[in-house]
Amino acid sequence: MLEKYPQLAFSISAATRSPRGNEVNGKDYYFMKVDEFQQKIQKGEFVEWEMVYEGKYYGTLKKSWTGSGRITGVPYWTLM
Repeated sequence: MLEKYPQLAFSISAATRSPRGNEVNGKDYYFMKVDEFQQKIQKGEFVEWEMVYEGKYYGTLKKSWTGSGRITGVPYWTLM
């Protein structure tokens, strides 16, 4: 999709779970502890977030949308 639409950029989700296999922090997900994730919720640092499983949070950080993160195009994310 990125090759067809170069104005798009992949949005990296934040997650409180541990990395799986070869997943890399900051590339595949922003991995963080539950308390750090909850602090970011309280500070309003997420565009969206959800507790998908008990104690397992996932979300999209605002920095992924504002350009202060690694994204320089229009962000998109995949739904699982």
